[in-house]
Amino acid sequence: KKLKIRIPGVLKDLFRIFIFFITIMGIVAFVFEKSVGGLLAASGLVSLVVGLSTKNLISDLFSGLVLNFDKTFSLGDLILVSGIYDTPVVSKEITWRCSYFETENKSLLIVPNSKVSTCHITNLSRTPFLSHSQVFSLPIYVPVERGINLLESAVRATPGLELPKDMVDIAVRSVSNNSINYGFTVFFQREKYNADQIKHLILKNILHVLNQADIEPALPVETVLHKSVSREKNQGENRLERMFRRVELFRTFTDEDIKEILTEINSLTFFPGDTVVEYQNVGDSLFILAEGLLEVFISVGEKQDFIPVARLVAGQYFGERSLLTGDPRSARIKAVTESVVYEITKDHLAPFMHKKPELAEIFARIIAERENANMEKKNKHLSDQEKKEIHESLFASVVSKIRNFFSLKQVKH
Repeated sequence: KKLKIRIPGVLKDLFRIFIFFITIMGIVAFVFEKSVGGLLAASGLVSLVVGLSTKNLISDLFSGLVLNFDKTFSLGDLILVSGIYDTPVVSKEITWRCSYFETENKSLLIVPNSKVSTCHITNLSRTPFLSHSQVFSLPIYVPVERGINLLESAVRATPGLELPKDMVDIAVRSVSNNSINYGFTVFFQREKYNADQIKHLILKNILHVLNQADIEPALPVETVLHKSVSREKNQGENRLERMFRRVELFRTFTDEDIKEILTEINSLTFFPGDTVVEYQNVGDSLFILAEGLLEVFISVGEKQDFIPVARLVAGQYFGERSLLTGDPRSARIKAVTESVVYEITKDHLAPFMHKKPELAEIFARIIAERENANMEKKNKHLSDQEKKEIHESLFASVVSKIRNFFSLKQVKH
């Protein structure tokens, strides 16, 4: 008790039996002055007969001894027992025949020791990571590959989580009349998060990604049959129009403008590891991420080492400066998962810029505000007056570049 060591019950029972057996032998030998040899031989024969008739019980007993002495896990450890239970359980007790585990919903799982000893056991209490498993259902009309890619992108892009590729596992668990059920397991650092936080963050991000992709979670059969038809009709241009309107640069565009520019838009697919844009490359296009997950790298130091600084999820856009001013790319962006992006080039935008020259100032103001916000994060000591002067200077510089890039005349106010 002073050392706070929990001794399994099976060891306590074996110790009591051993003491009892030695006591009986002592009484026979010293009190009754009889030889214990015959008694030992008889007990051995009885043990053989009993052993043959109770081999499963003996197997469980010795398996329990092995589990205790091998120290694969201790009482109170969080473990994953493959083939017995899909999610981690807490070891509560090891008795003569069975091992007792507490599941995540506080129920008691009882497993014969012989079965536990043949399973692959992962002791999560001895690693810096814990796991969280979840099942999520998507409509039957969503192709499996797309469903897996959407969920993987959402899980790995969850804000605040750091999940390497081998820390996310997503697969189809089952199929019903109206849905495909995907199961995924993520491993996270035990010191940073708990299971409830992980579940909240991941589900919140999954719903965000599905909303960007115009996909709803699986619904009851009668609803899905109706929804699937309407969803098919809403795919394509309608989805692109909604995505386009979410881009801040184009919120002043009319419905006719948007439909016109979308007739020229390019769709590009990138696979994990592909470079979407390269640092310092010349470019004149903007990209809108429709599906997938991208990672942004910036160059640091004289050797131009690249470090990751941000991740982009569905609905976000990048490359607006190159589209509007022709400036070289300011970062390297690579695909983390299979990703679909839509590209808008200078040639697509030029007719609108000449039709509405005032767009130069609108676009310049948006870019200046975004870059000014980033600058303020790095220079928090600046006064309000200094911030205002920097913002106006940046705005004037950007609007001048836009006009020169598109050969626009200055708008008279």
